[in-house]
Amino acid sequence: YKITPQIKVREVWIDWAKTLLIFMMVVCHAGLYGVPRQIIYTFHMPAFFIISGYLFRPHYWKDLLIRYSIPILFFSFINLCYNLIFEYLRGNPIDIVQYLFPGIWFIEGLLCCQLLLSIPWIYRNYKSIGCMCILFSSLQTFFIENTELQYYYFFRIPAILPFLCLGMYIKE
Repeated sequence: YKITPQIKVREVWIDWAKTLLIFMMVVCHAGLYGVPRQIIYTFHMPAFFIISGYLFRPHYWKDLLIRYSIPILFFSFINLCYNLIFEYLRGNPIDIVQYLFPGIWFIEGLLCCQLLLSIPWIYRNYKSIGCMCILFSSLQTFFIENTELQYYYFFRIPAILPFLCLGMYIKE
């Protein structure tokens, strides 16, 4: 296992798939309701993670942190400014903590999963790790249901990781 630069070859179907998935996400977030929204929500995020797994290459942890911290900090800052102004104009008390890092769970989850998959042992055993995550995700509702822990985003990692592993498997 060695991290080496690879020649980037553009695969057009991936660009089209991401374009369609982003369009569907925007339509749903803009107010689409009912069955069409439920159908799109069943597959659009898993499809993003499968594509991310398909495109995955191990990176050094420092490179991953730099690559992901910029969008996390940028979008968090925009969200924080917007909400602080909105709450100030409404005369509501301002709670900065509640507006830090919201709505970007997919970037945080992708970062955590890519950090894990960049560990050589996990990378070599990604199929087994993906299967264990499916089992854990299936059983966690029995152990964590109705507790405060279920609201923490790190509990999404075992649900995200199998989709990345599936994308890696498809690429193989």
